[in-house]
Amino acid sequence: MSTLAAVLFSVGLVALIAVINLTVWIPIRRRTRRIQAAVLAECRAAGERIRCGPERVSYEGSTTRGARVEGTAVAVLTDRRLMIRKTVGKPIEIPAADIAGARAAKSFRGRRIGGRRFVVVKTADGPEYGLLVHDPVLWVSRLDGSDGGGLA
Repeated sequence: MSTLAAVLFSVGLVALIAVINLTVWIPIRRRTRRIQAAVLAECRAAGERIRCGPERVSYEGSTTRGARVEGTAVAVLTDRRLMIRKTVGKPIEIPAADIAGARAAKSFRGRRIGGRRFVVVKTADGPEYGLLVHDPVLWVSRLDGSDGGGLA
């Protein structure tokens, strides 16, 4: 194979990978934006005060059997509940009264992701939910009420 052929092959391969990525990620980004708008409208209609979000997050699953599917999601914390709306799958809602605490952790369910810190939400009945958010310290302070705002 000549040098020119190798260069053209490499450029073509990179272009193909870029097209595949765009084909997958553009619809996910659009869906995430629609979910954010819908969650915001739902909160406003219910008269809830938004404490954090809505934010695009990576839902990292739960220690319960039913909510283990991971993926891109939108999370919002209001004075009444934590809402997690996955782009694919069932929505998750945790009433504020059921949130027993939150912490930032280096790992969740035995996983570490590039030095990022998980926000782990503990519920009163035991299960924990993991999120990767932009600002874990902010989310933890809002979830556990240490910012003075309290919940519910």
